[in-house]
Amino acid sequence: MRSNSCTTFIAYLVLAACSSHHGETGAEPDAGRSDSGSLAPEYSPCVADADCETGICVGGSAADDADGVCSAGLLGSWCDEARECSTGYCNGIVCTDGSSGRLCSDAEDCAEGLECIDGPIGGHCSGGTSGEACRKDSDCQSDTCIADAHDVFGAICTDGEVGEACTENAQCIDGHCVGDERGTCRDGAAGTWCDAEDDADCADERCIFDRADGWRCSAGGNGDRCDEQSPCVQGDCIFDREEGLCTDNAIDSLCASDEHCESGRCSVPIPSSLGMCVDGMDGSACDEDADCISSPCVIGAGGVGTCSDGALASACSEDDQCDSMRCAHESFTGIGECTDGALGSFCVESSDCTSELCADVPGRGQCVDGELGSFCWHATDCDSTYCFKTEDADGGVCTSGGAGEPCAFFTDCVSFQCPDGVCD
Repeated sequence: MRSNSCTTFIAYLVLAACSSHHGETGAEPDAGRSDSGSLAPEYSPCVADADCETGICVGGSAADDADGVCSAGLLGSWCDEARECSTGYCNGIVCTDGSSGRLCSDAEDCAEGLECIDGPIGGHCSGGTSGEACRKDSDCQSDTCIADAHDVFGAICTDGEVGEACTENAQCIDGHCVGDERGTCRDGAAGTWCDAEDDADCADERCIFDRADGWRCSAGGNGDRCDEQSPCVQGDCIFDREEGLCTDNAIDSLCASDEHCESGRCSVPIPSSLGMCVDGMDGSACDEDADCISSPCVIGAGGVGTCSDGALASACSEDDQCDSMRCAHESFTGIGECTDGALGSFCVESSDCTSELCADVPGRGQCVDGELGSFCWHATDCDSTYCFKTEDADGGVCTSGGAGEPCAFFTDCVSFQCPDGVCD
């Protein structure tokens, strides 16, 4: 039996409390029995197994007149040896299941196939797999044991997979250990963490500082981070508030000035410092007329513009920018589209239509004439003031509201009677 000072000390505390209680009457019952002579419950003092309801007396000995404590023998219960545990494993203090990470004194305290590895706070059962306790490389299935001050074991096994602990590049399968005293294996892909200015942490050997995300690996491709020491694969490294971005100079690529674009046109909306390369064709982005090949730059709210040739459906902000001399636009966006005002054309207000009537369709108005059978959205879109429209319809039709006309609600009818979907 392994001696256990913790168990014995607790037993003494229990016995002292019991002796003090019985001293009031002068009676001195047996250590393992209650006043009534019944068996003692768990945590009670005892000298032999027979004294306890559970049949387990830890640390007690009638021959040596040693006091012990009754134990249930369950996981976490007090014990001195394995026979006192229903789990079959005792670490000399409490019952355990012998699984990986459990405290142990020797290999007998651990399940089959596990070893007891000494550590800063005692031994731990270990199978030598990644993340388990170790003292030397041979304790690990991977033959790699690393010191880890952040772990209760003090040292752990690692397989070198991405996300596992490391202290040097050689311990990682991909060869990239990122971190100071206790690092993490990375694959070095673009966007992953890297140590400050340590290009060796990255597959493409580019470790770039990102104001928002810190030091990150970059592939040097279009839109990736760059600096003077780590240039781009192709194109230019342009700077935005001291942070570099790669651009390949093609259409829709980032730019800061015209020389960054193959087209010679860089549209930078106010107040941005970066824009995009544009081709200057009708419909492309712009911030000034020079960004457009042959048409003016129509600028809306927020300084965002569009090259427009004035044809129908082209962007506009004023009537004189349209061949039709009609520009339908919202005041809050500052930009709309050229329209001829014909029936079915886009409109924002009635003056955009030759009929002087614009159906206020959510998202996109439509010119209407209000006649029977024409499109409508509200009753006010119809001369008759009756617009038949079901709830799930994308629009309705003007009716007379008379007998025999279709209806969805009683208000669709002059008679205010709509039985079976037909006005009376």
